[in-house]
Amino acid sequence: MKHSIREGYGRAKTPAQSSSHARELLWHTLSRQILLYFLPLLLLAIFFNFQYRQIIAESERARLEVIAEHQAHTLDLFLRERLVNLANVIDDPLFRQSLAADASLRTALVKLRQTSSAFVDIGVVDGDGNLNHYHGPVDFAQPVSYRKEPWFLDLLASTKQAVITDIYTGFRNEPHFTIAVKRNLDGGALIVRAALSPERISEYLTTLEGAKEVNAWVVSANGVFQVVTPRVGRPLQQSPYLPPRIPVRGHLDASDALGSADFAYAWLSEVPWALVVENTSLKGFRAGLAWMPSNVLPVTVVIFVFMGVVMFLR
Repeated sequence: MKHSIREGYGRAKTPAQSSSHARELLWHTLSRQILLYFLPLLLLAIFFNFQYRQIIAESERARLEVIAEHQAHTLDLFLRERLVNLANVIDDPLFRQSLAADASLRTALVKLRQTSSAFVDIGVVDGDGNLNHYHGPVDFAQPVSYRKEPWFLDLLASTKQAVITDIYTGFRNEPHFTIAVKRNLDGGALIVRAALSPERISEYLTTLEGAKEVNAWVVSANGVFQVVTPRVGRPLQQSPYLPPRIPVRGHLDASDALGSADFAYAWLSEVPWALVVENTSLKGFRAGLAWMPSNVLPVTVVIFVFMGVVMFLR
């Protein structure tokens, strides 16, 4: 009996048993290596890839918002300067003394155009809304009265000294902005108004910092295009996107209503308009993001396959 037991302990394994044991040992070792080394490294690679993509996207979003805020602030200054130019005209004693003279209005318009080519014409309106004097490209066939115009009623009924309207066609049947300055005199209210060209303002936007990187346009509080490029739309058309009033500066993700583009906006303080910018470098930006999964990830996969082969051979 003792001899048989010793004989059983010393019996050699068959080739089938040795092969099975080797396979079991191999998969046990590979599983341990994968769980301890391979899988954590793979998860870290995926994590850092998505983190890097997120950092790039947030950086691009912040850059776009800064451009929108800067351009909105600059446009605010532009409009404020136009009001100051018009106020200088109405406060000039020589201008008031020679209102009836065409030469006075012509001279005033020349000076205004020297400050900005956006000025189209100039006119003098009395407290009843009648356009008493005018100089500009429009030849009015009959007397013009602004007594029912919203901008005139707003300016006359309030303590405001100046107003900037949204874009509208008015008596000239062409899109334009009206800016007006009021002074209360002994004989009643005196108003000097001028029209601004949306085309000139659009050209002005293209000269601002960051303009080469974005497409910019302006929408009113009602979502109507005020200043816009032909590629995006036309003035007086409804914008597909009306920015929220709060926050005053923000970003629209590409996955939202406007589809495959990124937008940022900033509200002006001088008028209830929002300046919206579209990222024209978005294709290059998205191509850079697309480069990562199409290049970095395959390289990562190759490295991990190599590591797996080494682990398997060992």
